[in-house]
Amino acid sequence: MTAARRHRGQARRKAPPRQPPDFGRLFRGLLSTLLGLLLLSSVGYGTYFGSQWLMEPGHLPVRRLRIVAPLNEVTLDAVREVVRPHAREGILQLDVDEVRDELESLSWVRRAEVRRSWPDVLVIDIREFDAVAQWSDGSLVSNDGVRFTPGEAWRGAAALPKLDGPAGSEQTLIAHYRSFSQQLAGSGLAIRELIMDERHAWRLILADGVQVLLGRGGHELRLARLQEIYHDILKTDSARLERLDLRYTNGFAVKWRGETPAAGA
Repeated sequence: MTAARRHRGQARRKAPPRQPPDFGRLFRGLLSTLLGLLLLSSVGYGTYFGSQWLMEPGHLPVRRLRIVAPLNEVTLDAVREVVRPHAREGILQLDVDEVRDELESLSWVRRAEVRRSWPDVLVIDIREFDAVAQWSDGSLVSNDGVRFTPGEAWRGAAALPKLDGPAGSEQTLIAHYRSFSQQLAGSGLAIRELIMDERHAWRLILADGVQVLLGRGGHELRLARLQEIYHDILKTDSARLERLDLRYTNGFAVKWRGETPAAGA
């Protein structure tokens, strides 16, 4: 029993002594943590006020305007007039969607794209309407059948064919005008006006003022007959010809200027 006590006493004597707390190390750790928090807060503070500074209109103004595609009918002054009030907001605050909408409200503008280019450039890409015909109300029709208003008298309107038809028939009129003109190509006959009524009956007016009634169907055969009649029978009297009715199955009717219609075969 005495030996066992001696063994336990030796075991207790071998235990290492307890070290006092290292206050210096604790202080350094706390100081590092505080410095890290201070650094993060200063970065956040600086980022916030830096972003606020950038958003001030006077610090990043719009200094240049770049037009991507050449303008034909839309004037540069009109574009500048739209951009000017928005440019005062600065390059970052400027609402590109609002500028785009205002540009697309201008005459001749089919589509507009607006984007920023760092640090002070506003890039604008404008696609204009390509007018291929007049509409009966004075508006114009684009290549893809969209009717638009030029805003003022356009110098090129007189050279375009005139179309007329029910509301929403612009694309149909454009397609038929192209088809009819292609069939008459090489014959010397040019279409000045093309009209479709509510019953989808077609009438065209040639460049010399002669009216041609085509009706609602069989246009290809009737236009072929028009070329034959016009050149072989009526060419010498075309100056007196007022109207040619091709709606008959096996014939046609002619109306001379100043006379009542007479049937022909």
